[in-house]
Amino acid sequence: MSSSERTSVIVAVVLVGAAVLAGAVTRTPAPPEQTPPPRSRLPPVRPIPGPAQSPMAEPVLVGDLEVTDRVVGAGEPLLPWQIAVVELTWWGADGAVVDSTSYAWRPGRVVLHAGQPSTFDDLLPFMRVGGLRTITGPELGWMDVTLVDALEPPTRPTFRPQRTLGGLAIQDLRVGEGPVPEDGRVRVLELTTWTDPPDPALGGDPLDSTLLRGTPLELDASAGLVFEPALDGMRVGGRRLVRLEPDRAFGADGVPPLVPPGAAVLLDVRLMGDHLRE
Repeated sequence: MSSSERTSVIVAVVLVGAAVLAGAVTRTPAPPEQTPPPRSRLPPVRPIPGPAQSPMAEPVLVGDLEVTDRVVGAGEPLLPWQIAVVELTWWGADGAVVDSTSYAWRPGRVVLHAGQPSTFDDLLPFMRVGGLRTITGPELGWMDVTLVDALEPPTRPTFRPQRTLGGLAIQDLRVGEGPVPEDGRVRVLELTTWTDPPDPALGGDPLDSTLLRGTPLELDASAGLVFEPALDGMRVGGRRLVRLEPDRAFGADGVPPLVPPGAAVLLDVRLMGDHLRE
């Protein structure tokens, strides 16, 4: 994206953010009357919170949605090209729970796409980390969104191999301060893959990234993945680069057009946590 395009996006979103903070006057919606989620759904792994009841300013009308900040966070503002880490619960117009991050072990991700507006692309930027925002609408229902964190999209690191593990070259960008997961526990990874050397056809983008897809990789002990030996001794909070040679990646033929023939693959691995298998 050019600097002028990014400036245009920022200006547009600043206007929405300023309007929300200013509290333009419209009607104040009433919290939905809760009904249980559908029986076909698995039970949540964390308690589903009720609709927020804290005092709020008069909401702002954005299209057919009403938006208000119940809590203005004390953290950094979310920028239009970042990844929003959120706790979210959504009730339909009938009061039933449509979705909630409480059905997962961790907050959800919203990948913002500057210049490609969606509900969240318009309404989350410039919300501050720690803030709580309520969004309501006749078709949407009621949604409470808490911004837990704002992440930068993945950028390609420079690989300087330090040693080998299991025949794989690695580099520790950050040694975590948490524990080394014990045998039998599930490791939670953020994983981004790049071709090595970079492929101009990808325009600097990674082959794949859990940061962009919003779902961390949960890796069972001894899952048998080719890069697993390179994770030995890695602590929670650590970040490690792992290089897969072509014969341990996509082979001599590659996977055109994404992976050129004979390309190696660089893995950017972040160990976010671990837990017992559910």
